[in-house]
Amino acid sequence: MIHVHLLDAANHLGDYRQKILELATQTIAQVQGLLNVGRVDVMIVRNPTWTIPESGFGGYCPEPHLVQIWLDPSAQNFAANLEIELTATIAHELHHSVRWHNPGYGKTLLEAMVTEGLAECFETVFRSGQTPFYAVPLEKPEMNALLQRARLEFENPSYNHAAWFFG
Repeated sequence: MIHVHLLDAANHLGDYRQKILELATQTIAQVQGLLNVGRVDVMIVRNPTWTIPESGFGGYCPEPHLVQIWLDPSAQNFAANLEIELTATIAHELHHSVRWHNPGYGKTLLEAMVTEGLAECFETVFRSGQTPFYAVPLEKPEMNALLQRARLEFENPSYNHAAWFFG
């Protein structure tokens, strides 16, 4: 059972409210058709601080039963991105929810990279196979340099998650 909670007492989402609820409901049904999602509260809230500026969307799944979706309706491309970004973000975070149950998100950099990579692959299903701008492959020299740095941290449970995943 997945419950959607749209937090908008201040009416920051305005005319987007109904479309957000419709898209969330549709996406959840699609994800449930593909994954065995357990009991999850999906909280959708305006929070510009935690969104990707280029899209106006962000998400976080801190534990198996909670997905947080952050929106910034004032972001330049919010309206144009609403359907694809909201759908993809919900799918990505629900994928994390499933992994939290077994085998877990991961404690090391390498484990987190696997988890995020799998969630990105799952997300592309909801993007008609398109990779989001923030997940495109790097050029070989840049990839090799990052791989050398990452190898030193692969097994580190104290790696800097924000530095590795948010730049």
